[in-house]
Amino acid sequence: STWWTVVHLLLDLWVAVVAFTVVVTLGATALGLAITFPLAVPVVWLLFVASRGLARLERSRYQALLDVDIADPVPPLVAAGWWGRWKERFTVRARWRELAHQLVSLPLGIVTFVATVVVWCGSIALLALPLYVSALPDGTARFHLFDVGFGLGALALALVGLVGVVVVAPWATLRLGALDVAVARRLLGPPRRSELEARVDALESSRRAAVGS
Repeated sequence: STWWTVVHLLLDLWVAVVAFTVVVTLGATALGLAITFPLAVPVVWLLFVASRGLARLERSRYQALLDVDIADPVPPLVAAGWWGRWKERFTVRARWRELAHQLVSLPLGIVTFVATVVVWCGSIALLALPLYVSALPDGTARFHLFDVGFGLGALALALVGLVGVVVVAPWATLRLGALDVAVARRLLGPPRRSELEARVDALESSRRAAVGS
């Protein structure tokens, strides 16, 4: 699960760049065309359609890589006619939360991507330091506060790197993954109250079925 979480976190940034670009571009275009309302209508429709597709892609990514099932909270459209359906999209809060997730995903993706790369690459670089320190200029690894050459110093830093690879990096990866999932559940999933009510209904149904059998 740790390695799948690493893959997920490394993909966060690239998926977020696409989602953020699409949503911001369509949103800015719609605002620019607001003065000529008829021209803005198809752009707004495309914004919500693209947002729905991106949200479904994200839910499937969480399911495939993290085994996290995020229920789709957006109800099917019931209004008659295209204009009624167009207006109905504005009244569903879950659709706005999907848009919010696509905007938040970029800064969050930068944090998770950079933190994952730094913690893993830094730990691996320290762990392997005795193997390549002699090939560095002057045979020395230069840090901000000190320099280390081949010998006990390099071995000590390799031990620090080992701790990083075995303990720190996996722990940080899982914590970053938990943060990512929490944001996704909040913005892409149903409200907490609705989720609890659904679980209670499922338990009640199971209890009645057990009693009936």
